[in-house]
Amino acid sequence: MEGLQGNSQGCLSHRYGGRGVDAEDQKFMAVEGLHAWASAILTQVERLELARGELAGGGRNRRAYLCERHFLVSAAKKLVDYMDWARDLGFLDDSVFREMLRLRDDIVYLRNVNEHVIEYYRGIGKDPEHWVFADELIVVDASSTIGKKIGGRLDWSELAEAASRLLNDLPKHYFPSR
Repeated sequence: MEGLQGNSQGCLSHRYGGRGVDAEDQKFMAVEGLHAWASAILTQVERLELARGELAGGGRNRRAYLCERHFLVSAAKKLVDYMDWARDLGFLDDSVFREMLRLRDDIVYLRNVNEHVIEYYRGIGKDPEHWVFADELIVVDASSTIGKKIGGRLDWSELAEAASRLLNDLPKHYFPSR
């Protein structure tokens, strides 16, 4: 790191970090993150569909499918994080997020319980009353997939459609005004 000056303790955070960035730069980063994670959802849905097609092979293929499903839920939660950040910054019309907002609560819930699935299997999850989803047709836990619905709640085709619409509605680039 030759040529960089740190503070008296040799730490560069005083000069280069720890303070955040200005609102205009945050807007740029938020749009970049929205594009990145919405695109990641589309990629993960493709990977999940491919893995689903290999399920008949059992064993390793089933495990790959479970991993791809988990990665999809994680990517969706990252998109929600960037969406929430962009909304806090208040520079995009909320109508851009309409479809994703409709799915938001299920995404957040499924990411949280699937991230802590071992605790739920052990019976020590934070919200055990929400671990099981039931309607008039099915009873599933949040780690299950019925058709294209993860945890009986989030249809990955609807998620892909919402991510695709978001990509179409977002500005292609956002450059900070200076």
